Amino acid sequence: MNDRYTLPEKGDENWHVPLNENFEAIASDIDSLEKSIESTESSIRGTDIVVFNDRGTTRALDSGGEIDASSDAAAVITSAVSALGDVDDHWTTVRLYGDMEISETIDLSPAGNWNKLIVDGKLTLADGVNDHMFTLTDGAGWWQIYGGRFDGNRSNNTEGSCFRFDHSGVNRVFNCHVRDFPDAGVSETNSGNMLWIEQCYFLDNEFAGIALNSSGDTIIRGNQIGGGEYGLYLTGGNSTVAANQIFLARRNGIYASGHNYTITGGRVNHCGRAGIRVEADRTVVTNIDLISNGQSGSQDWHRVGVIHHDTEESIVANVIGNNEVMDGLPQTQNYVVWAGGDFNIYDNIIGVHEHEGAVAGSVGSNSGVGITIE
Repeated sequence: MNDRYTLPEKGDENWHVPLNENFEAIASDIDSLEKSIESTESSIRGTDIVVFNDRGTTRALDSGGEIDASSDAAAVITSAVSALGDVDDHWTTVRLYGDMEISETIDLSPAGNWNKLIVDGKLTLADGVNDHMFTLTDGAGWWQIYGGRFDGNRSNNTEGSCFRFDHSGVNRVFNCHVRDFPDAGVSETNSGNMLWIEQCYFLDNEFAGIALNSSGDTIIRGNQIGGGEYGLYLTGGNSTVAANQIFLARRNGIYASGHNYTITGGRVNHCGRAGIRVEADRTVVTNIDLISNGQSGSQDWHRVGVIHHDTEESIVANVIGNNEVMDGLPQTQNYVVWAGGDFNIYDNIIGVHEHEGAVAGSVGSNSGVGITIE
């Protein structure tokens, strides 16, 4: 655009001629820019709100123009979410562009029934917020959350998760990069919640990558989860945990209590104590690699691949790996600890160690140490 403007040559007598031409060109360019902005704004669908960082000011636009503008990104995003509640449509969308600092919790609850949050940029929790970045309370609509990077700024905050779901809804978190939150990447407490968490990356969230207390139909699939006290901390049930890569948790890669879990595929490696600890009835652990877990267990029974404690009707099948074990047994096998309950163990390269009581259920087609009873 600048090549349309000309400068008079040094010594020109008619120096005003190119300058006047420049003024005309500038006026034309301004008119073109205004039309381009109008075209961009009109292209925003009636169900979309765009939020972007404009040189330090966060602006929210919908098809009718600007909703809000402020240096406080959290306030503008909250305005955008509230505006969705006035849209009578199945799918309304808030799109966030650019990097933003979040100074307070953003409540997603005021939006309508079906909503999407699409993030293209990085959201960082400001110093001293000490709360969740996003919350969704009971009675709210359903959300699908896609993309983006979320930083909990753990060195300057003492509590809070990235996403906190506390309602009986259906929600999905997909392809998000979540790190350094004081609590968990995703947490929830409502037992009726249905939640899908897929293809996300959770790193160094202090308590857990994902901490759920849900008896809804939860799917945790295809995620990479590293660091924290636990990779997954699950205390509800009715969950499918599939094809996740979990590593370097200080305690267990997966902790599950309650009932009805299917834990299948993927890998749990280099966790401080048991790779998987199950205190849940009717649970299947199958086709998962457990590698070099138990490196820092202070008690022998922690230094194993899988622990089952007081469970009923549970199965371990096709589990392979190389984990620290107890009582000087070879490290070339996995070990499963069962402390009571009915179970089936088959087709494993596995050793079994029973802490209490007699072995119940069936054991067959296993190689390695077999079963020992204390």
